[in-house]
Amino acid sequence: MGTIHFDFNGEVVFVTGGSRGLGLQIAEAFGRAGASVVITARREQWLEPAEKHLRDQGITVLALRCDVTHPAEVEHVVEQALATHSKIDILVNNAGQVWAEPSIQMPLERWQQVLETNLTGTFLVSQAVGRHMLERQKGIIIN
Repeated sequence: MGTIHFDFNGEVVFVTGGSRGLGLQIAEAFGRAGASVVITARREQWLEPAEKHLRDQGITVLALRCDVTHPAEVEHVVEQALATHSKIDILVNNAGQVWAEPSIQMPLERWQQVLETNLTGTFLVSQAVGRHMLERQKGIIIN
């Protein structure tokens, strides 16, 4: 079976939680296929190495710090992405938190943090980017 090639030249892909793990791999895959990528992370120290890694591969990247549970931060990074690229074609909601202990040991506050990031964060980013996509009548959201 041959290699399947995808062409995303000219596309802008916004990846939340794009500085590490699966999110970074998603950003890299889209970038290698020609897309410009926007990656976000809660922590600046995760963004810088990810941005360098992607740039070293010739990928156009905009790295922005954002806690997806804060509506004002979400709106701000979406505005920054649009100011830089004028569009967002694909949103990948990848930001998330997990609890690595048995659920019976999970404190309620930690459970609420997981829900805020994994559900509310996905909603907030989808809403902010979705407005832009509806105006353009074009866009894809991957959760």
